[in-house]
Amino acid sequence: MIRRLTGWIAGAAVLAGSVFGVHAEGVRTQSAIVEPVADVRAFAPGIPFRVGVRIRLDPGWHTYWINPGEAGMATSVKWVLPDGFTAGPLQWPFPRRFVSDGIVGFGYEGEVVLFAEIMPPRDWPGGQPAELKAEVDLLLCKEICVPGSAALTWSLRAATEAESDPEGRIALDRAAAEVPRKAGEGSVSASFRDGKIVLRVEQAAGFGVSPPPVFFPEARNLLAVDKDPEWFEREGALEGRFTLSHLARGTPLRLKGVLVPGDGSPGAVQVDVRLAR
Repeated sequence: MIRRLTGWIAGAAVLAGSVFGVHAEGVRTQSAIVEPVADVRAFAPGIPFRVGVRIRLDPGWHTYWINPGEAGMATSVKWVLPDGFTAGPLQWPFPRRFVSDGIVGFGYEGEVVLFAEIMPPRDWPGGQPAELKAEVDLLLCKEICVPGSAALTWSLRAATEAESDPEGRIALDRAAAEVPRKAGEGSVSASFRDGKIVLRVEQAAGFGVSPPPVFFPEARNLLAVDKDPEWFEREGALEGRFTLSHLARGTPLRLKGVLVPGDGSPGAVQVDVRLAR
């Protein structure tokens, strides 16, 4: 819930050498540990690798997804990289829905890893360490909400061949398995009918009506998240009818979000479709 905010909690972890990730303790806030992970101990110039921010939440606490829901703040990860290094889009495992004092939120409990693919330059000098940084801002909530901040630093050496970090790779592979996949061509569509947004999911997408899937809109204040959608089978597909939020500024041209199996199992898909009228 968001009733009271305590002061910002800031921390820094400056981690050096090729053993930075797996063995680092990370940054401790009041209710979570924020720590770096990577799938390599040493990188090869011109060969991509993954780095991530692992957030370990204390029991009962949660943090937020891209769209935090009715209240809250989206978790932010800002990369600060050496010249010539580039970062791909931040990858988000699918969120969960939780309710606190009647307020609906989208996010994570327990543990989550947000990660990106890093591309080093081909001409990076062999053996020279590269310092990568991440500035993390997040909101941690239970009975109160605590804004948190963590500054993480990796120092990775360059090598002729990349050296894997097995523990980091396992953590990142597990997170990658929960990143929504792209929906198959034509398997998901959306329309605006009778004042509601209708999401149609073909059988090929692999979702069932019992329990019905859960849709997390990417845009905040688009759908009335406190009202359960109506799901029903129609012509061999599932259709969900969603009520617009009273805060919605009209209807969008496209519907974007994540569709998650109702039992919370892996198999979420990305939704990015034109809203037919």
